[in-house]
Amino acid sequence: MIPAPIQLRDLWPLAPDHLDAAGWGWLYREAGAGYVAPEAVRVREEDADALAEAADVLYDLLVETLNDVIAADRLAALGLPERIHRLVRHTWEDDRHWHVLSRFDLSGGLDATAPKLLELNADTPTMLPETSIVQWALLKANRLDEAAQFNLVYERLVDALRHWRGLWPDHAPHLAAVYAAASDEDAANAQVVAEAAREAGFTVAHALPIDALTVSPGEGVFVEHDGAWTRLDFVYKFVPWEWIVDDEPELFGLLEALILDDLVTVANPPYALALQSKALLADAWERMPGHPYLLEAHRTPFASPEGTVEKVILGREGANVRIIAPDGQVLADVDGTYADQPRIWQAYHPLPQDAQGRSYQAGVFFSGEASGLGIRRGSLVLDNGAEFVAHLVE
Repeated sequence: MIPAPIQLRDLWPLAPDHLDAAGWGWLYREAGAGYVAPEAVRVREEDADALAEAADVLYDLLVETLNDVIAADRLAALGLPERIHRLVRHTWEDDRHWHVLSRFDLSGGLDATAPKLLELNADTPTMLPETSIVQWALLKANRLDEAAQFNLVYERLVDALRHWRGLWPDHAPHLAAVYAAASDEDAANAQVVAEAAREAGFTVAHALPIDALTVSPGEGVFVEHDGAWTRLDFVYKFVPWEWIVDDEPELFGLLEALILDDLVTVANPPYALALQSKALLADAWERMPGHPYLLEAHRTPFASPEGTVEKVILGREGANVRIIAPDGQVLADVDGTYADQPRIWQAYHPLPQDAQGRSYQAGVFFSGEASGLGIRRGSLVLDNGAEFVAHLVE
């Protein structure tokens, strides 16, 4: 099918004072004045359905692939720190460790072409406030039908948190959604999770920096609030597992012991890091070559008609990504702090573009099933400077 250019509808932007009042001033301060675009992508209903179906199929496919990897004792091939292997296997084998939220990044799907998997953000999927609330508010503020979106992200997050709570009936329904103190963006994501947790029946639900937690060996995780100490049996984190392992080894050791002793449960669980590893994409292709939602991927360079993309396996936000044309010309080369990591090579599948040549990437959230669409816009490689664009299903 011939790709159609991305079609846009102009919108009046949300006023900065409204965003400040909601505690989301970072949407225009930290990310830049143009982070939330004053436009909406016009998405056909059949394309929204195809994106949802792709996410549902891909999640099952990656779960089956990871099951094979764990059974073959090949976690090291995914680039995971050896210290976390035991916890990955433990949480994978115990169904109570629920994978609450993830986000598929897909190429295509917005332009009448089939979606293709770029990667799965399985551990710390952000873009939650923009997708679940801000783009809905944009339609409402522009007097459009706010239901004309593929956007059940918040509702299905509530369902997923309620299910997680039910898997641990002996745990007190006390939760903290934690983040790195320096990030207003992660704090806003944590606030959405905490609010959803309250709706899911958690009687205590805080959003707070991870260093506000007190982790006590053999006892649990605690927080002091209003002069009283509360034990937190559930922790939802926006701090990547590999950062905790590498940068906070003492904290990781304490959490590992508490998780193994069922004194705390953490989402997303350690096995989410294995699902996030881009090396799993190579395993998935080897397991199901030619799958319609997969791009060819290998651990060594190969030739592809459109070119290839070189990626580090645990990189984030587009860092250390190179796009290489079939003739060897480097079309894009993004610097980053992950240069010492192993790499994979994936067939290049250009992102759909609008008439101005801007590229669009579909992000489909997943909580037990596909739950909503968030779109980012930028250049050939979408990094932390990309814009967020709302969508309107027509």
